[in-house]
This record gives sequence, structure tokens and C-alpha cells, in this order.
Amino acid sequence: MVGAILTMMKEMREICEGIVFGESVAEKVRVVEGEVGDEDRGKGLGGEVLPGREAGLRFEKGKGKREFKLPGIGQLEKGDEEQRGVLLHFFANHELLATELMALVLLKFPEAPREFRRGVWETLKEEQRHTRWYLERMKACGVRFGDLPVSGYFWEAVAPMETPLDYVTRLSLTFEQANLDYSKHYAGVFEAVGDVKTAKILDRVYRDEIGHVGYGLEWFRKWRDGESDWEAYEKGLVFPMSPSRAKGNGAAFNREGRLAAGFGEAFVERLELFERSKGRTPNVFVFFPDEEAAMAGGMAGKGYEAREEVAGLARDLEILCAFLARRDDVVLMRRVPSAEHLKRLREAGIELPEFEALGSDGGLVEGSLVGERKVNELRPWSWGPQSAWVLGRLVGNLPGDVGICDFWNEARRGVFSKGWEAGLFGVGTICETLDAVLGEVENLRGRGYGRAVVKGGYGASGQKNQVVATDWAGEEAKRRWVERILARQGEVVVEGWEEDRILDFSVQYEMGAVGLRKLGVVRVENDGRGQFVSAMWGAKICQGMEAELARVMMGEVLPVYEEGEDVAARLERGLRDAGYVGPVGVDGMVYRERESGDLGWRAVVEVNPRYTMGRVALELGKRVAAGRWVRFGLEPVGAGEGGEVLVDEGGRMGGGKLVLNEGERVRAVVEVRKRVESFWE
Repeated sequence: MVGAILTMMKEMREICEGIVFGESVAEKVRVVEGEVGDEDRGKGLGGEVLPGREAGLRFEKGKGKREFKLPGIGQLEKGDEEQRGVLLHFFANHELLATELMALVLLKFPEAPREFRRGVWETLKEEQRHTRWYLERMKACGVRFGDLPVSGYFWEAVAPMETPLDYVTRLSLTFEQANLDYSKHYAGVFEAVGDVKTAKILDRVYRDEIGHVGYGLEWFRKWRDGESDWEAYEKGLVFPMSPSRAKGNGAAFNREGRLAAGFGEAFVERLELFERSKGRTPNVFVFFPDEEAAMAGGMAGKGYEAREEVAGLARDLEILCAFLARRDDVVLMRRVPSAEHLKRLREAGIELPEFEALGSDGGLVEGSLVGERKVNELRPWSWGPQSAWVLGRLVGNLPGDVGICDFWNEARRGVFSKGWEAGLFGVGTICETLDAVLGEVENLRGRGYGRAVVKGGYGASGQKNQVVATDWAGEEAKRRWVERILARQGEVVVEGWEEDRILDFSVQYEMGAVGLRKLGVVRVENDGRGQFVSAMWGAKICQGMEAELARVMMGEVLPVYEEGEDVAARLERGLRDAGYVGPVGVDGMVYRERESGDLGWRAVVEVNPRYTMGRVALELGKRVAAGRWVRFGLEPVGAGEGGEVLVDEGGRMGGGKLVLNEGERVRAVVEVRKRVESFWE
């Protein structure tokens, strides 16, 4: 009698073959209740496998692929049943894929432990039920399964698994973990729009997914090699998969659900902070603020070695590239930020990119992940000998046939020279000998200037400037400085120093293949040598200015920077001739005339063909609430603590003060206020 019962009992293998290879959706999601045998396991299924699908549900690729867009919450709120059905179609395909993949793992690994296989089987039946619920609700919304294209990404990512550990890592701990975010999020969305039936389905799916993830985590811990959950998980994902796939796009990160599934606090925190592109090819950023000093030695920066003060500053501020990047980008750093600091930034509403550590020599490490990926653009703070050395390895990962000379060459080096900007805009006088410098300083004295500034050919933000009295007559220490710069760089630029500076500002541009694009204007605070202190941005850049200054800025100054106008047109022409593509900042100033007392202005004080602190302020301005002013500045460590940061409902900073880096010498600080005047109160 027992033998007869066993003969009649269906085998797990037979059912799974029907789920994987059969085309009928109805058969794939038909739940087999009661006892199912697991004795006739057969040989492990090998080779590349695609699931059987009826017409309309097969994976689409290439030019003939149908496109569709998931509905937004606004469409669901309008009570559009069809749009609700579209979203449910998306969910149903994911649940069907999970069902097929669970059947596949049982066919591929007949030698897996009996307890593991039984657990997968029970989970498979729940996935079948989920699919049925979605199909029934979708039908009530007037959408038929197969009316819309379906993605095969889950299958492509999980099906090549080589071990049961691969299965739990990819499906249970990645895609099902992401559903802890999605199912809870959309349960709330449907409840909010009054669709109680769908909300209940999603809530039930959410509770089941906690168990599914917990089951996968149990076996993952049995099979991993002594590492922490996080280390083993990150190591177990094969590129392009990454922990980012274990989080839901556009859905709140669900800590509660993950803890309920059995993850520890440390794992949950690491996952919450982890970022890596889920599809968009990343831009790669790296911070070298001293490139102009390096390039003074020529194309290869021969003989350049940063002083400890400069190297320390670079280490302190390298995180600034993170505020220029988007979430899917990669920032290369000598020292990646701590988890605690990243958490503070995230809590302040700042989305962060992925960070990758450089090696002890400052270059990419062996096995660098970004070194093995396609790259959209290389975005160093500034091109120069150092960034060319680090990023040169990634040039082959870019689209098209390019070499490092397309980014760093003698012509492009030239645009960093003060002589280049002097020739393009008539800024100052180029001098190649000490006598010429002394003669020009004397000339400025005759024109009424009390002081002059001598600028090294290559130097950023006042770092290679000397301010001298016009009755200087070549004071010995400053004479030696000029002679040293001339010997190294071949030239300096001499300009009159305006004593009564009313306003410093910087106009930010991006030079692209199709031309120059103006991004915005920031107000700048500099010290007595012209070195950066802070930059401020608001949507109305002249807000809070005295009437006379606002009138001059709006009527005379700002128009020359518009695309196609004088400064912009000359800048675009010069950059195009040099083949330069990338960020550019143009510094200008308004001052009080010495004799008349009227306001005068210089459209070009300095051209910086790189990212600037003003650009950082402008980009931070995109992360604050509407109508707010943002002030980004540098201050010594110990100058004061960052205050409380207020974040609005949209996740943007609405007020307060935030320390952006973990500097040992210098702190980068952003402040957000309603009125620009309040920064000085």
C-alpha cells in the first residue's frame, strides 16, 4: 500500500520541469498541495537555460523591444484603473520570475541538502500565490498579462548561478530583499489612494518576503566562509550586481523589515549607505587641487612633489567631488569616508555616489572594480599630470576610440596659464624678466595704484600670487620669488591691485563638445591674497545688495557673461581652439574707483579651467529647499561645531550648518539660511 502511494506521488523534479520549460502561465502558477516526492532528483540541469513563456511574455531585447513607463503616484491617485493594472503587470512578472528561478535551483542542484530544497519548495508555492493574486487584481483593472513587455533581468542575473549559495545571495538576499522596500512602499501608496484590495495584497506579499529573505539568510550564514554577513555578501555578488540591487528605487529604505528578517544592525547600516550604479554608466571623479603646481614642471609634472601642507589639504577636501557627482557615479579617494560620516550626510538629505579607495601609491588598486567597468566620463577636479596618471588606466573603458592625449596634452595645459587668460582677455601684463616686472610695477604706480599683484603662470586661487607695494623696488625676498617663478615657468602676469573691492563673484560654465553652457553665478569671499574663504549661492544672486551695486550688476556686469556675449564668446573660442572640454569658472569683481568713487568692475580676474569652490557651492545649492541661500566655506578644524540641519519633506536642506568632511586641518562647511544678510548677522 505504501509503495502504491509513493508511485502515485508527484515528484518535485517533474513539477519544476513544467514550471521552467512549460509555456502556460496557468500551469506555472498552479499550486500543488499535499505531499510531493523528492527522491527522483535526476542529474543537475546544466548549460544555459531560458524559461518557457507564451507569446507576449518572452523576454525582449534589441531594436524591436517594446517600451513602457511605470505609472507615477499621481496617475494612481487619479483612480486610473488601467495604470494600476500596468504597475501590477510589472509586479506579476517579478513574482513569476521568482517562481521560475526557484524551480530552476531545484533542477540545477539535486545534491543540495534536503532541508534546503524543502524550504525552496515551500517558498516557491508562496511565489505562485503572489503571482496569482497580482494576475487576478490586474485582470480586474482591465490589463491582460502579456499586454506589456516584461523584463528578464532577474533571470539573467540569477540563472547562471553555480552553487546554492549563489542562489540565496542573488535572489533571496538581493532581489527579494529589495522587495522589502517595494512591497511596503506600494502597500502604503495603494492604501493612500483608496485601493484597499491591492494594498492588502502587497501587505501580505511584504510579510511573506520577510520570511523568504530570512530563509535565504539562514542558509547564507551556513555556507559563507567565516566572514561577516556584509563582507561575504558583497564578495558573493558578481559584477554588475552589487548591494545597491538589494534596495528599492524610489522607495524608503525599510530598516524594520530587514531586522525582522534577521539581519544585524551593522549589515543594515552598511547597506543603507552603500551606493553603486544600477544601470547608468558612471562618471568617475578624483580630487587633485594642486594640478597647476604640478603642471608647472611640464606635461609630466617632472620633479613635483606636494608639500605636506598641500597634501594634507588634498586629503581633507577630497570628498568635495562627492557633491559634484550624482548617485550613480564613482569618486576615487585616498581615504574613503567613515560609515558614521556618510550616515550624517545621508540624514542631512545628501545623496551620495559610490566611493572607491585608491592604493598607497595614489593609483587604482589591483582588481579595481571601476577599472573593469564601462565609464561614461572622466571628471577629475582638474586635468593635469597627476589625474592623467590615475585616470589613464580608465581611458579604454570610455565609449569611442580615445586616448589620454584627448584629455591631457600640451594645448590643454596651456589654458591653465595666466598668460593664456591674459592674452585672451587682456588681463594684466605678461612679463618674462625681472626687469619687465619692475617696469610694469612702476607703470602701475604712475597710474595711481598703491599695490600690484604678481601672478605665477601656473597657480590656483591666489596660491602663486605675491602682492607688492608699487614703490617696492624689488625687495630682496620677493625679488627672489619672482626670479624663481620665472626660472620655472618662464613668465608671470602683473596687475594693479584694487584696494576697495566691493564684491567678488564667480561665473560657472561647462564647456561641452557642442559649446559653452552657463550654469550660474556665485558670490565669493576671498582673503587679502585673493585666496578662497567661502562662496554663496541663491536663486536671486543680487538679493540683499545695496541698490547701487545691484543696479551695476544687473545692468552692466552680468549680461557680458551670458552665452554668446563678450566674455562667454571669447572664452568659448579660446577653449575650443585648445580642445578643452569640462568645467570652467570665471572670477570677476566690482570695486570702488580710486578717484571718482564710482563703481568699476573687472569681468575677468581669473579663469579656472577646472572645478572650483564656487562650482561646489552651486551644486550644493541644488540640494537645498526652494528660496534658501547656501554658503559653502572652509575653516580651520576647531573653529566651531556644525549645528542641527533641517530637512524638508522633499529631503532637501532647509536650514542649519553641516560639516561635509572629516578633515584633520580644514573643515568644509555648508550653511543654509532664508536670507543672505543673515550670514553676516
